[in-house]
Amino acid sequence: MYKTFIVDDEAAIIKSLCTSIDWEAYNFEIAGTFTDPRQALERLAAEKIDLLVTDVCMPVMDGLTLMKKAKDLNPALKVIVVSAYDTFDYVKTALRNGAENYLLKPLNQDELVETLQKTAENIDNDSISNLYENSSMHAFKNNILDRWVRNTISESELSERAELIGINPESCCFTVMIFQNAALQPDIDGTSRLMRILERNLAIPDMHFFINSAFMPVGIVTGTQPLSEAFLNPCLDRAASQAEKENIDLFAVIGPAVYNTDEVYKSYNLARIYCSAKHFGYRRVYCSDFPDNTPELSTLWDILAKYSMQVNEIQPAEFESMLRNSAENALKNSDAGFQRKIAFLTAIRIYDILQSNHQGKTPPDFFIEHFSRFPSIPDADVKKWTDRLITLAMRILNDNQKLLHPYVRKTIEYILSESNNDISLKTIAAEFNVSPAYLGQLFKSQTGKFFNDFLTSVRLEYSKKLIVETDMKVSDIAIQAGFSSQTYFNRLFKRVHGTSPREYRYLARTGKQP
Repeated sequence: MYKTFIVDDEAAIIKSLCTSIDWEAYNFEIAGTFTDPRQALERLAAEKIDLLVTDVCMPVMDGLTLMKKAKDLNPALKVIVVSAYDTFDYVKTALRNGAENYLLKPLNQDELVETLQKTAENIDNDSISNLYENSSMHAFKNNILDRWVRNTISESELSERAELIGINPESCCFTVMIFQNAALQPDIDGTSRLMRILERNLAIPDMHFFINSAFMPVGIVTGTQPLSEAFLNPCLDRAASQAEKENIDLFAVIGPAVYNTDEVYKSYNLARIYCSAKHFGYRRVYCSDFPDNTPELSTLWDILAKYSMQVNEIQPAEFESMLRNSAENALKNSDAGFQRKIAFLTAIRIYDILQSNHQGKTPPDFFIEHFSRFPSIPDADVKKWTDRLITLAMRILNDNQKLLHPYVRKTIEYILSESNNDISLKTIAAEFNVSPAYLGQLFKSQTGKFFNDFLTSVRLEYSKKLIVETDMKVSDIAIQAGFSSQTYFNRLFKRVHGTSPREYRYLARTGKQP
């Protein structure tokens, strides 16, 4: 658990902060609360704290001063600033001093939760900050851009922060690129060297770099029109040439262009999935070159999207049967060239599922070995290769299921059966007679997900079923699925499915692909 101090001169505000959310579900424990910032500073000097949540305007010491002094004591300390004042100078000072976020009172519970989730990731990946030589502004920019591509930042917050991080507000076309050293797993030193090469040699206008949680450099190009391959290839060639001089085998994925700020995550998600193409010998992939949304593939993609650590209650045997049937249907009646593309796309999406089920680690060698054979197999063997790929993938997924701790398996079962009720990590931990901290850490280590993230995923799947199969109002569906508000539900649903609940219902019922 990450230790947290809360500082506010109003005791009622502190009480509200402590009780408004289940802190332990996000791996935070409240280790101290203070109405006097000086007392908080004394404790901060005596013990290691991970997160400080502080008000700005307090009589004996303002929150910005407390933040600065606290960070002098512990530069790795994360800080969330809360205030009743939406003053640009306050916001600017807080962010320049390295605050995770500046939240306005009365606090929006959903925004607080999203900020905590991102803060937990930042603590887990604290070494990313070291790549920026302790520059608070660089760390802040990394935070904003990372939340943007994951669609966890509101349009209003992005608009407010864009000027601070140098994004042109007139931009209307966005492309996400992900870079790696194809020869190695991403690490701190390699990422740092690769970032320097990209920043110095990739002469692409309005490109904004950051490091994602997998230690991969990511670039977002903001402009008014898409960049052509004819323009990008010489830029990438130059960067690859410089990288080669430092023994870096540059691999780049270029996501599709999108035309709204709230669709940037789509470009990022597709680019992220295509990263496994490096095992096929690719060193540059333009996602738009592949037929990723054809009718032949829609059913297959839907099945693969649903299966993510039992979120959809699909048992492995059922999933395998559905996967084999849909893959066979997608591959039949296609010419050899199209079959290869379908097999390739199926493989990289299966790879993505295996990686997410393995806490982000590369799948076992026996899978990678088969995966890597694809470029050399003859067209006549594509179907056989795909069938074998599915067999190996199911072997890994079944092994992962067997390795789950009994508490984790029971927690998953409990969530699947009670997701629409008011459940929490505390209530489940009490049934097992263990602490919420222990259960939360065990759940995260085995599933790669925080308890509340998993619960939210299950609730979203349940809500999707209600949207398609019933005539319930969206507001009633939000309540039935266990969400605190329709506004929060709508935002989460669009983030995951790329469309609003109402639009999703319309598309599903008119036979179109949601």
